[in-house]
Amino acid sequence: MGEITNLETSELMRNLNENEIKLFLDCFKENTFSTGDYVFKEGDEGDRLYIVNSGMVTLKRWVMLGDIEKALLTAESGCVFGDISFIDRSGRSASAYVEQDSVILDLTRSDFDSFYEKNPAAGLKVLDNLLNIVATRLRATNKAYLDAVQHDLQISGGHHLNFQHLITYSMKIEIELVSGKNMSGTIIQVEQSNAGYEVIVNDNKGNLVMIPYHAIASITFDADS
Repeated sequence: MGEITNLETSELMRNLNENEIKLFLDCFKENTFSTGDYVFKEGDEGDRLYIVNSGMVTLKRWVMLGDIEKALLTAESGCVFGDISFIDRSGRSASAYVEQDSVILDLTRSDFDSFYEKNPAAGLKVLDNLLNIVATRLRATNKAYLDAVQHDLQISGGHHLNFQHLITYSMKIEIELVSGKNMSGTIIQVEQSNAGYEVIVNDNKGNLVMIPYHAIASITFDADS
């Protein structure tokens, strides 16, 4: 493996001693990516955990029926990504796009399991660190969601409609877009982004669709749902 740059300070290494860090990093494989490459794409199968050694990777997800990619996380040196699929072995929930030439280390779940079996104390520390990383990101996402909903209710007067109640109970809706298209599903949340406010809907095909307010002509709520 080539030169490691400051990975000892990564959150994934927290509370590991020098020897444990060396043993753990020996389980990783080093890969080089060029600007414009994808480490993986949304929907890909995978059970690898990644750490950026150098460079920059952006985690993105397709929204608006696959027309727009929304940036979820920018990963730089020491940052971990790919954690969800590593934990539950499910398909990738986002794409990892290389913004700058990068050196990235990856760890398969089977290699981690072997490390854990041989070094249970260190393995437990790593798992605890990984759960803390996931929990921190989840808390940040929840806060952004709640802030967006509360702000939206204030500026739109939606509190008079008890909009938070509608979101909580996933009321069925019909949406007419300014383009003339129509879609139906259940509302999941309201989110704030640099482009403004967006409604996230689970459509009738099970897809998550993000629709900016300016693209909506009307919304009809199903009062019986």
